[in-house]
Amino acid sequence: MEEIRIDVRNQEPQRIEEARRSSDLCFRINQTNPTNPECKKLIDELFNHTLGENTVIHPPIFTILADKVKIGKNVVILNGFQCM
Repeated sequence: MEEIRIDVRNQEPQRIEEARRSSDLCFRINQTNPTNPECKKLIDELFNHTLGENTVIHPPIFTILADKVKIGKNVVILNGFQCM
């Protein structure tokens, strides 16, 4: 797995927009009952529908640039996931 470091100080408009999108979706996910099917839909939207097959993420989730995060198949992430 390749690690990519992101300089969050970069103020490009598209990064600012992605940070807002990620923050808003994280907030909505963290305010939704994890057993509600809407929660899984929001998590999928957060990661732009790129989550690997059979991947499960338990909220709360905290990330600022979710479009840069790639998660493979058959991964289980317990609550409190933080990805910067």
